[in-house]
Amino acid sequence: MKLIFDVSDKPKAGQLVVFALQQMLAILAATIAVPLIIGNGLTPASAMFGAGVGTIVYIL
Repeated sequence: MKLIFDVSDKPKAGQLVVFALQQMLAILAATIAVPLIIGNGLTPASAMFGAGVGTIVYIL
């Protein structure tokens, strides 16, 4: 299986789904882990809300 892609290469549809799930789980784990480690009254729900608002602002 080819795991190195050039700029003009595109992974197959199945690989794209796996890569997207991997990215989503990594981001989700990091977003939830930071408030749990730091504390200071920040909850995972507020971190997820902030990430969502940041995403919407970035898209607009």
